[in-house]
Amino acid sequence: SSGINAEYGGILQVSMDQDDCCMFSIPNIPVYASKQEILETFSEVAEVKDVALTALCCYNQFGLVTFQEAPSTETLLHLKNVSIHRNLLTVQPFFKPPIIGHSEKKLFIKRVPARASKRDIERCFDSFGSIKDIEIIRHKKCAFIESFDTKVIALIIHLSSNGVIFRVLGQNVFVERFKFKVKS
Repeated sequence: SSGINAEYGGILQVSMDQDDCCMFSIPNIPVYASKQEILETFSEVAEVKDVALTALCCYNQFGLVTFQEAPSTETLLHLKNVSIHRNLLTVQPFFKPPIIGHSEKKLFIKRVPARASKRDIERCFDSFGSIKDIEIIRHKKCAFIESFDTKVIALIIHLSSNGVIFRVLGQNVFVERFKFKVKS
């Protein structure tokens, strides 16, 4: 089975049976780069099993490259100098997101632009899976995103903690796991 599946702007799914040592993330692929270009570029370094891309914003795509086998030390050194369309790519090992509790289906988003709509926020995150609801709290410049699937939340949090920058209306937003607080 394929380790990763996605089309441009599609839903990114990470197979839980794929070896971590063979997967690498690229958070800064130019939006105009095609899946075929990424495949050809990385095939020059090592044998590629699969490539997946999903749009993060109007500037960048996030990509996952899965190699047939764990790269050698020499291959790892080559990965630090991979570029496409004159853009040096940030290539880093991708470790699958941790399994989180069934109750964790919400994200907390900070620094939401004042004029952002629910649709603007949804565009930033819906390529990772279905979004159930978005609540914007304008006076605090934040939002809550609820998903139908805990894996979607885990993946977004994982990507954020691994350097992926999410943008809403061209402004960086910060993603955190929603922490429920009980008032005493």
